[in-house]
Amino acid sequence: MSNERDHCENAISTPVMSDDTASRWLEILHHGDADERVVALTELLEEPEGIPAQIILPLLDDGEPAVRMLTIRLLEEIGDPQAIPSLIAKVTDRDESVARAAEAALREFRTPAAIPYLIDCVLSSTAPARTAALVALRDFKSEEAAAAFIEAVADASPRVRREAILGLAYLKRLQDFEVLRRATLDPDPEVRRVAVEAAAGFNESIVPDLIRAIEDPEWQVRASAATSLGHFSSKNGTAALVGALCDSHWQVTKEAILGLTSSTIEVSDNIVPFLKHESTDIRIAAAAALGAVGDSSHIVALQPLLHDPDTGVQMAAQRSIQHLNPRLKANDPT
Repeated sequence: MSNERDHCENAISTPVMSDDTASRWLEILHHGDADERVVALTELLEEPEGIPAQIILPLLDDGEPAVRMLTIRLLEEIGDPQAIPSLIAKVTDRDESVARAAEAALREFRTPAAIPYLIDCVLSSTAPARTAALVALRDFKSEEAAAAFIEAVADASPRVRREAILGLAYLKRLQDFEVLRRATLDPDPEVRRVAVEAAAGFNESIVPDLIRAIEDPEWQVRASAATSLGHFSSKNGTAALVGALCDSHWQVTKEAILGLTSSTIEVSDNIVPFLKHESTDIRIAAAAALGAVGDSSHIVALQPLLHDPDTGVQMAAQRSIQHLNPRLKANDPT
């Protein structure tokens, strides 16, 4: 353990509570009646300053869920990072509400002193614990955690891999780009989806991978690929988006329509037919896309949408018409 961590532990963990007071609370907190333990913890929550974490850590294993829950809340208020390994262990508590409380509490340890403890917990034996540690680490956006994120990208658990990729996305270090690119081939579709979005945040060298991903077996991955392709102006990317207009899932079609607005190639004629699509979301996307493309010749095609049954479609059409020709007063659909 580093000298810096030792220093932080000593600085944070030194109890202000006197030994006599601590002994009295220790006796109350181990009262045989669970109601008494609940009352004691509730009182301590009102003034948590100076309470040494060590005297309440054993209560994380109390038989009563209410006691465990209050103990977690109190440890969160105390903020001693030495409690992190014990809190990590509770994310697999048999009571789901206690487990969720432990996960939430871990994200409240916001001082740098918590980082080494969380990194150590990434090596935990249980996937939920590793996941919780990565989620908490992600919020720091600290390069100190980069190695832990990279190692976790190869974890056996898809949830762990997903959180590791998100952690690297938060850091956005160019040296991690290849790790994210490889993750777009992960066997788990949710991991692939997150990796596609993360890798697309770097540069256009990811375009070939996005073109491959837009044909992924899972529509969620295809939709993310279409959205991401819209960030780049690429001839091949545009062709892939045009192809995705015929996707079997409307969500992919919608993202492809919106993605085409960044193309430097004339594609607006491919969008016009979708103004009559049965899906409200598609009609809105098509109307918005035609406005963004900037070809005023499509005002005529947009005009009928001012009388669309859906007010969202009406508003999208009106905004696009006024954008294409600010001098033209679009008819008020109302």
